Amino acid sequence: MEHLIREQQQVYYDALATGDDTGDCSVFVAFILTQIAKAPKQLIEETRGVTLTAENRLGIARIAFGDKPFSRKEYQNLLKTISPATASRDLHRGVKMGLLRRSGDKRTSMYQFKPINN
Repeated sequence: MEHLIREQQQVYYDALATGDDTGDCSVFVAFILTQIAKAPKQLIEETRGVTLTAENRLGIARIAFGDKPFSRKEYQNLLKTISPATASRDLHRGVKMGLLRRSGDKRTSMYQFKPINN
């Protein structure tokens, strides 16, 4: 966000000045809302094509699921671009690395992240 404002610093200052001169902050608010709308689009453009590793994906899942149990399908739904096979490989790797506990078998398997301090 700061980067976007810095790129349009003069427009930012002009919007502030307009608000000071008129007592109406709507020009400044419109500018800031426009920058807020641009921020996710720019992030997507900057990260498009970046391939996440299994460890990256498991880290994202740890944040999303916390200590709650989840299925492979829920993991795959979280990471929308991965296939069922990739999701299974990631989860198997997480179990082998000691990051996850697995309960159940095959389609009924549930996973849960182990506490970080263990």
